[in-house]
Order: sequence, then structure tokens, then C-alpha cells
Amino acid sequence: MNRFFPKSPDPYIKHSPDMELAKFGHLNALVDVLNSQALSQVGLVAHAGGGQALGTLLQQGFNAFSVVASSEDSATLPSLVALCACTPCGPIAPVVIVNNGASLMAVYPFPGESINGGSVNSPVTIAAGESLSFKNTSCSNWDTYGASGTSAPTGVCTDGTTITGTGLTGSCLSVVPGAVTLKYAEYVQLTQGSNASIAPGRAVLYTTDNPSGVVNTIGITTNTGPGAQGTEFVLPIGVYMVDWENSNDAAWSLAIYKSTTTQTEAIDTNTIVGSSTATTWIHGRAIVVAAAVTYLMISPVTGTHAIPTAGTASGDFVARITFLKIG
Repeated sequence: MNRFFPKSPDPYIKHSPDMELAKFGHLNALVDVLNSQALSQVGLVAHAGGGQALGTLLQQGFNAFSVVASSEDSATLPSLVALCACTPCGPIAPVVIVNNGASLMAVYPFPGESINGGSVNSPVTIAAGESLSFKNTSCSNWDTYGASGTSAPTGVCTDGTTITGTGLTGSCLSVVPGAVTLKYAEYVQLTQGSNASIAPGRAVLYTTDNPSGVVNTIGITTNTGPGAQGTEFVLPIGVYMVDWENSNDAAWSLAIYKSTTTQTEAIDTNTIVGSSTATTWIHGRAIVVAAAVTYLMISPVTGTHAIPTAGTASGDFVARITFLKIG
């Protein structure tokens, strides 16, 4: 576990068993809270050229930037809508950003959200050598708290390398855990429903709306697919390993269709999988990079087909899809 330590005591910490803060705006106290949650990203690089869509993705917890090459190179806060929807994830932790780069950096909210009650999609800036903390006040707005005017706090990496107040260097950039928080989701459909007839451009149907039995720690949400059929998945910004499988009633092929606009998914031909015979189990796996909110579905490549019962498992029309968030 990577640990971060305040340079000096914070007089505004309320000394109580739950360590609740009497004055929330002090970064030193926030660092103590983040230590308990082991959420940290270090050695980050702000997106060159700025902008919201490709801003370096932030996570809950501590985010230290070592490279901000030009003024208003950017980062983007996590989706509050997705975090609020993630029932197993617990309270939303604050986001703390330290700018150890050479230039002013811009921090954008997730698309459709706001900061300090300002205009939707408008950024705030953090000067070189300063830090800023963000705490949600709703499921669509972050509020900011006190710039510290200091660079990274001191501490020790897991391999013993020292972190200094002038930046994070050396093996820290590769060995500190927490830069990626693995999350996962799984949806399994056991009845046929609209999977009795699926045409290209129409989505395979999966169990939706987070009923009992659906696992989802990512914050994925679902819509009805194009043509009011099947399931469209809404992926927050990130990198995903997507794995899907089902039986089939004839020779056919399936693929991932995706887009940054709902109901407009287009085929990703790099993800095509298929079978030359009926009833053979089809299995596909692909890495999906969602640089912006991404809408995804599984759909046939050619021909209209059905998902029958799974081999000798009479009555079980198995269609399964799993998501592993790897970045």
C-alpha cells in the first residue's frame, strides 16, 4: 500500500473516534482519509492540448501529476452519475489533485456534470505547485476545497524509494499500487425473450437494471438497444476487457458494436467471433478503450438468428457478458 503523509499537523482535524473533519477544506486531513482507502495515482501526465473528452482520467483518492507540459493540459473527473449508481461501492471519496508539473492545468467534470455549481462541462484550473480537493455535493456537481500551495507530500514507496515534496520520481512511477483500481460487472440472461430473433444492428438481450444476481462494481448502466430490442451498455471512461458468450441456432457471427452516442452503435470488425455450425458455443473477448462515455452492444454481423438452449441444459437460454475494468 502506498502511504502519503502530511508535512505538518493540521489543527482543524476533529479528534474523534471516527476522525470526522471539523473543517473539510484542509488537504492534510484529506490525505489521512485517503490513506485509509488506499486510493492513489502518481506520476500522472496531463493530456496535451487540453479539453474534456481526452483529459487524463482521475479516480477517487490521491492523483499526483508529474507532467503538465503546457498551459491548460487537462484531466477529467470521474462520473458522478456512475459513482452514485454503484450501490456496492459505498460513499463517494474525495478526489485530491496535486500539480507537480511546470504549467497551469485544467480539470474538467465528467461530460454532462459541473464543478462549483458552474456551467455544465466547464473546467477549473490548478496552478503549478498547487493542489485542490473535490467533494461531491450531488450526483452531478463537485465542489472544490482550498489550494494548498504545496507540492507532493513526502512518503515512502512500497519498494522503499523516498517520495519528496518536489515530485514523484524513480521506481515509484511503476511500483506504487492503486494507479488502476480493478472493477467488474457481469450480466447473464437465462430466458430467450428477444433473443429468439436478432438481426444485425439489433442487440443481444441481457438481464438489466441491476436486479438481484447482477454484479456491477463499475457503475455501468443499461438502456434498451436500437429498435427497442436487446441491451445497450453505457460504459464510463476507462479501459475494459469485455468477454461474451452464448449458444447459437445456426452458423453465424457476433461482434461488439459501439459508439459515443446512444442508439448509433457501429460494428468493430476487430471483435468478430463466429461458428460454422449450429449449437456450437460462441465466445468472444476484446479490449475496449472508452475515451469518452461509450455505448456498447453485442449484435450479429450478418443474418438474423436466435440463441437456443445451451447444449443439453434444457430451458436455459444462456447469454453471458462480463466486463473487467483494467484502466
